[in-house]
Amino acid sequence: MIRLQNKLTDYPFSRRERFYNVLGLIILAVAGIAALAAYGLGPLFSGKPWQLVSPWLHVISAITGALLVWLGSGHAIKQEGTAMDASLKRFWPYRVLRWIVAKVFSIIWFVITVIFFAWIRQTPSSSPEAYDQRERNADDIWDGHPKHYYDNDPPKPFS
Repeated sequence: MIRLQNKLTDYPFSRRERFYNVLGLIILAVAGIAALAAYGLGPLFSGKPWQLVSPWLHVISAITGALLVWLGSGHAIKQEGTAMDASLKRFWPYRVLRWIVAKVFSIIWFVITVIFFAWIRQTPSSSPEAYDQRERNADDIWDGHPKHYYDNDPPKPFS
């Protein structure tokens, strides 16, 4: 049987960390209940999601709750992770798995960064400079002229 030692209970949380944890968990609970009611119960009763709060308020409250929980328990999580890493470092499968996970996360981060920078460097299609980046030649001027020979009516003997 595997026995787990709970070293996290030995960490002395300060009053501020406990406050951040409680406040963040309350905000996350309210955001989770609102999401469950809107996206879980809404389609059940009305066929479409209910909008109890604005989507941006919901996202901001979820991010704020997660940040408050991280502020409250981040130091304890880091300390427990460091202790676990030190105790498992002697096993080679753990080291291999850790190396693979680090490489996978770095590749995913690279792909997300490339996609993000490609997305923000696009010129908007509504800007006048985005219409044509090359120089105009005679054919472009002719095509852009409002009176083409084929737009006019033919002369009298040919009409």
